[in-house]
Amino acid sequence: MFQTNHVFNEHKERIQIGGKPSDEFIMPKLEHSAGRPRIMLLYESEAPSNEVREFIDRLSLMQDIDRVFKIRSNLPIADQLLHVGLDDVSKAKRWTIAQELVGADLVLGSYSTMLYELVQTGVAVGVLKMSSMEAEDLVEDGLAAYINPVSSNLEKELIFASQVSDIELQYRAERLQIKVNIEDTLQSLLSQ
Repeated sequence: MFQTNHVFNEHKERIQIGGKPSDEFIMPKLEHSAGRPRIMLLYESEAPSNEVREFIDRLSLMQDIDRVFKIRSNLPIADQLLHVGLDDVSKAKRWTIAQELVGADLVLGSYSTMLYELVQTGVAVGVLKMSSMEAEDLVEDGLAAYINPVSSNLEKELIFASQVSDIELQYRAERLQIKVNIEDTLQSLLSQ
């Protein structure tokens, strides 16, 4: 699925471009638990804290979903939890905090490049409408669901977005793959 290419920069140094994502981007298959979808929210350091906190508050009250908050391994855990309001023990106990990707029916974010990587690996993705939303092209291209965090039907919309068929996920992954020869393109750019 992923192609590794090598190009040479102006100093004649060999550079690897592309390739298979690290193990961080390989999503384990989810064992479904009693029909309750597992929704994973990615930590995004530049996402607006107040909007993320409100969204987490709403998800924390939902009874028909399992919640996972995916923290980043390169940042202090306590800072991430504080940023999104999961430093509150009563709220945090309703969430699974994960440093690695765990199986999920739907992964949510507003701008993370991980969303693109997950689409390529056949994972259902939802793009949150937030003031920092930059991954809306995934929605426009039919590769992800649009999730409005303040929707009056949010729980139903999350459940619906999590129920993507394997055939549709494979179709999305194939559509996102680059169809041009990246090595030729990069060589052309570097030779200018």
